[in-house]
Amino acid sequence: MKKRLLLIPLFMLLITGCGEEKKGSIACTLNSNDVVNNYKLESTYTINYTDDLVDSVSTVEIVKSDSKEILDLLETQLNNTYKAMSDNYGGYTYKITKESDKVKADVSIDYTKMDVNKLITDQPTLKGYVKNNRLLTKGLQSIYEQMGAECK
Repeated sequence: MKKRLLLIPLFMLLITGCGEEKKGSIACTLNSNDVVNNYKLESTYTINYTDDLVDSVSTVEIVKSDSKEILDLLETQLNNTYKAMSDNYGGYTYKITKESDKVKADVSIDYTKMDVNKLITDQPTLKGYVKNNRLLTKGLQSIYEQMGAECK
């Protein structure tokens, strides 16, 4: 009987693991110069994760241009994009600011609050990047790298 009692805690430990979560972050940067549309983009994406699942992403996007029209257009486009994403999937907090020579987007995406099922229904190519209704860290990193970002 004592041997059986000792096996129960061992069995529970094997099922649940050691209980230690691996938390971390990955910083991705993207800089591009769009000479055709007359703007420069400087972006930083910080992926915060636990184990292999994304918890949140903090993004800073700075678009610089000497054209007021382009800055106005990009300000509107960024506001519309993030509002639509927030309205449709949730989890977004954002602030768009415009100065004389740049537009800045400060964005936080909480993937623990996002409706990931709706996201992958609308974007089925993301299905392979999801586990337990959460985005996989390596999947999101791959998406940023495909955009041209360098991740560390």
